[in-house]
Amino acid sequence: MSDTTTIVDTATNTINAISANSDTFSEAVQKFASFMQHLAEKYGSTIVDTVLWVARIEALSIIVYSIAAGIISYLLFRLARKAYNNFTYTKADRYIPVMMISGAGSFLTFCYSVTNLLDVWLWVMLFNPQLGIAGKVMTKFLH
Repeated sequence: MSDTTTIVDTATNTINAISANSDTFSEAVQKFASFMQHLAEKYGSTIVDTVLWVARIEALSIIVYSIAAGIISYLLFRLARKAYNNFTYTKADRYIPVMMISGAGSFLTFCYSVTNLLDVWLWVMLFNPQLGIAGKVMTKFLH
């Protein structure tokens, strides 16, 4: 088994054990912090740098997906608008489904895009991954 797999398995098992065996939130955070310190001491600063870069890449990938969804939303809106402009009652059976499906698709992809791009923690994770990871850990322990 590789070192990376061992680290990931150990981290997952430790986080699950911490959340199951902790009575209070502060106790859970202290256990998690000591575990992360243990990892840093055992594997050096490379593990810390790797975790920070993984957090940045995760945030960046969500931003790219959200921008792509925004572009798709715009294209679907243009399709719905074109179908609306070409609408005639003699061809209603062709244009109404196109308008409804592309309009609904445009609305849903727009909502997805805006929701992700307005997520403050996404931008925190990109520009300050230490704080973003701390926010994720706190969210996991609070829920």
